[in-house]
Amino acid sequence: MNKLKRRIMFGKGFLAFRSTAIFTFLAVFLAFANSSASAQTDQKCPLVIKQSSGNLKAFYVTNADPTELVITPLAGNWRNVEIIDRINATVYVSPFGGTQPVIISGIKPDLGAPGSFTIIATDEDFRTITINVVLDCSTPSQGCTRTQGYWKNHPNAWAVDNLSLGSRNYTKAELLQIFRTPVRGNGLISLSHQLIAAKLNRAAGTSVPTDVDVAIAAADMLIGNRTIPPIGNGTLSTSSTSGLATILDRYNNGVSPDGPPHCSDIITWEIEPIQPVKTDEKQ
Repeated sequence: MNKLKRRIMFGKGFLAFRSTAIFTFLAVFLAFANSSASAQTDQKCPLVIKQSSGNLKAFYVTNADPTELVITPLAGNWRNVEIIDRINATVYVSPFGGTQPVIISGIKPDLGAPGSFTIIATDEDFRTITINVVLDCSTPSQGCTRTQGYWKNHPNAWAVDNLSLGSRNYTKAELLQIFRTPVRGNGLISLSHQLIAAKLNRAAGTSVPTDVDVAIAAADMLIGNRTIPPIGNGTLSTSSTSGLATILDRYNNGVSPDGPPHCSDIITWEIEPIQPVKTDEKQ
């Protein structure tokens, strides 16, 4: 076993390393990263996982901080973490040892060009995962959107305590009542659900494309002096509201043309750790 050389993938070929060589490689890489970090003034962008492969159940991967990716083996120790195929991006790996997680972050030197890299992580049992990551610099300036379902269930996240819908102003308590009211064929309610969410996204600092801004103003005009159920008994046909509701719904879901992404698309991927099974063993 001591004479066994382990092979790890690097780029298109294979290089044979002893265990000590792996850590020598990492030490050199980290020294280079730290030296360049001191002079680094480029923008740090959110990491977006685009594709992954390998033995996913062997690793716990999180992206709780949009600018950092954390990879943790569910058991055993790290054998190697490689950064390959860097495209216009500077990548940093935190020091690690034993079962400690590896934190990877990236910086995009040229905001006008694509930035991406590939991570290959291997644990001591040779279970390997490959993750393709891109750096998205549009998100810090644009923010991200959330749907009506999020805002309905997270009132503490609201940046405002009241909103105007049409010509009437509604308190947070009234807006939550509107959110919880089923549509049941009333286009005024369905439009209001999307309009409230769009205005809450805007109030949170998320950018609004021109066509969505126009749709918000048009929705307010269409609602006019109608009072939305259950606060009042206003109604609109679904045929008269469906076009505007669709534009706002697409914006709230992060799929509006030229609009910001949905917040869940920034924190794109998480693998739940496998829970160990308790067994009774007699020695």
